[in-house]
Amino acid sequence: MRVAPNMVKNFPAAVCAILLLLAPGLAAAQVLCPPVAGRSYDVAVKIDVPAPKLDRTKTRAALGSFAPHGTRLTVLGAMRSDLEFESRATYGHVATADGVCIWVEQVKVDLRYRSLDMFVAKEYAPSSCAYRAILAHEKQHADIARRYVERYAPRIRQALASLLIPKSSKPLV
Repeated sequence: MRVAPNMVKNFPAAVCAILLLLAPGLAAAQVLCPPVAGRSYDVAVKIDVPAPKLDRTKTRAALGSFAPHGTRLTVLGAMRSDLEFESRATYGHVATADGVCIWVEQVKVDLRYRSLDMFVAKEYAPSSCAYRAILAHEKQHADIARRYVERYAPRIRQALASLLIPKSSKPLV
């Protein structure tokens, strides 16, 4: 699996920066910023797993050149995925006599595979037993990729819901 270079693109860096910059004054900030009524904190984690695509145009040698095993092994089939992680946050604020109180209102996270590509070497006829066995094996890899994001989506949501992120009930100044 290849993780996109921007895997942490837009990860609520502002939240982290705010917490680091204001950490020394957190106790005082909670006294200066009363809870903000009518606002809530929401975390949404969305997953998107496309149907795997089958490619039969590559030879065993070509599959060996891009498979993680390298060219030292004969590769009969392969599964390649492109996982992307993106997050966005929205913030609220209100001016007070002591400054501006801020909080996070919503964090949205998208876990998506841009692609799931299954490969069966073109040397194998679709009617052959070997082809069916290789394809069944590659489908298992695609299923594992799907289960991977289904398994981690709730964990990501729970982690973001439990962090010490300033919420409207305890904004920061």
